[in-house]
Formats: sequence, C-alpha cells, structure tokens
Amino acid sequence: MPSDWPKEIGAEVFLGICQSNQVSHTGADAVTRILGQPTFVGQIAGGRRVLIVDDVATFGSTLANLRGWIEHQGAYVIRATTLGATFGGTKLAQPKEALDKLLKKFPEVETLSRNLGFTLDCFTGRETHFLAQVPHRERMEALVTASEKVRALLNPIAEYNHRLEQLLKDGLSKTDARKALEAKEPDLVLAQDNQTVIQRRSQLLAQRQASTHEKKRSQRL
Repeated sequence: MPSDWPKEIGAEVFLGICQSNQVSHTGADAVTRILGQPTFVGQIAGGRRVLIVDDVATFGSTLANLRGWIEHQGAYVIRATTLGATFGGTKLAQPKEALDKLLKKFPEVETLSRNLGFTLDCFTGRETHFLAQVPHRERMEALVTASEKVRALLNPIAEYNHRLEQLLKDGLSKTDARKALEAKEPDLVLAQDNQTVIQRRSQLLAQRQASTHEKKRSQRL
C-alpha cells in the first residue's frame, strides 16, 4: 500500500494497536484457525472513527477480534476492507438461524467461545459454518478440551499475573515464583514476556505518533 494513500483520503495511519500473538493462519486448517484466535494490545482514544485495512479475509477472525478490541475502548469501526478474500470470508456476521442451529446441535459451543475469550454471537459466519459441520459430539468435545489448553495463552499477561499472585500467596518470593512458573509453564512465561514487549512497543509507537501529530498541529497554528 502506498505510504501517501491515507493522506489522499484525509486520514492517518494509527500505529498504537498491535497483534500480540502469532497465530500462523497461513495455510492452516479450520481447527487451527478456530483455536488460534488473534489477540491485540494497545490503546486508542474513544470516539475515533476507524477503517481497518488487512491483506486477506479467510475466516474473518482477525477483523472481528480487532474490531472488538477497538470498540471495547469506545472507538468506532466504520468499515473494514481487505485486498482479497476467500469464498464466504467477507460475511463476518452469522445469520441468527445459523447460530441457533449450531447451539441446538452442540450446546458445548458456549464453553468453546468462553475459552476463546468472547461470547457465542462473536463467532464469524465462516467459523459458525465450520462448527456446524463438525460430524459428531465427540469431536466437538475434543475441540472444547483443546480450547481449554490454549485459553491461558490468549491473555498471557493476565494469566501469568494471576498464577504469580497465587504462588506469592503460598509464600514464595517473586524470584522463586517466576522460576517455578518457568519450570511448570514455560509456554505461558514466554508468551507473557513476548506480549509485554509488544505492548510496550505499541505504547511507544502511539506516544511517538501523538507527539508528531501535536507538532504538526502547532506548526499549522
């Protein structure tokens, strides 16, 4: 995308929100996409109007989750666009009848959605279609079980702090508690460290962008 494209429509590129995990969706199957939900860090001022631009929409989870993160902070996503999309990938909102049919077939999907960090109605149309095609309950239960294992990694900072606090209450020092977590939950510790770095980087980018914007504004005045 040309760097001067936002200027042509009177917009600015906002750099303060970053994806905080690596989901490896390229070439992934449906189960991997369902379990590998993208998460985000960074803040945006409430009231701002946002256009999301992405490369490709497949199941739509990146667009849906990013929209949720932005609107949770009081901003508004007015449009989302991509350079390409797979068949069915552009219909993010699922029909109510499709959701009702899925819930009737597999009540377990409510637990699945909670483990993935959102409510049942937040599944995209493509995700809902895939889940409805799961052939039998045993496979759905296996998917729910798998989602329980990845739940902690969707919000590793909060999960890490929660488990660290439990160890501190048990009488361990902060250093020993950290070592205990590294030994027992190495994936969680690594994910927490990575997300902390990404979060700090997004904060610095947002601060730098705000400073640049303020300088340009003062020059115009």
